[in-house]
Amino acid sequence: MVCEEFADCGHAVHYHGPSRLTLTVKPDEIRRALANLIGNAIRFGSEVNVALSVADAVTTIEVSDDGPGIPDDKKAAMLEPFVRGDDARTMNETSGFGLGLSIASSIVEAHGGSLSLQDNQPHGLKVVIVLSERRCQASANE
Repeated sequence: MVCEEFADCGHAVHYHGPSRLTLTVKPDEIRRALANLIGNAIRFGSEVNVALSVADAVTTIEVSDDGPGIPDDKKAAMLEPFVRGDDARTMNETSGFGLGLSIASSIVEAHGGSLSLQDNQPHGLKVVIVLSERRCQASANE
C-alpha cells in the first residue's frame, strides 16, 4: 500500500514479495517507517525497490535505491536524529530535517527488530529491516 501511494504520485517505486503478510505489529507505525524510508530513497535515487520476504518466522524488508549511497564511515551517524547526508546540507522545500532514518530505526527497534544501512549494488543504498515473529503467514503474489 505504501509503495502504491508513492507510485501513484509518479515515482518509480516497485514492490517485490507476497501480496499479504500477517504480523503482530502496530501497522500505522510500520507504515510510517516505510514511508520515511521510501521518501528518502526517492529523494536521492530515481528508482526504488521494496522487497518483502519471510523465512523461518523472520520477516525481512529491504528498501533499495539507485542513488549515491552513504559512505561506510557515515552510516552509523545517519541513524541519529538531525543528521543529514552531504547531498542534503542545503535546506529547501524538498530537504528534510534528518529525522526519517532515526524515526524508522526507533519504530523498528520498538517492534523488537533491527534496521541496518547497506550498500546496494552496483550503487545506492539498501535499508534492511529484520523483524522476528513467532507466527508469520504470507500469501503468494496475485
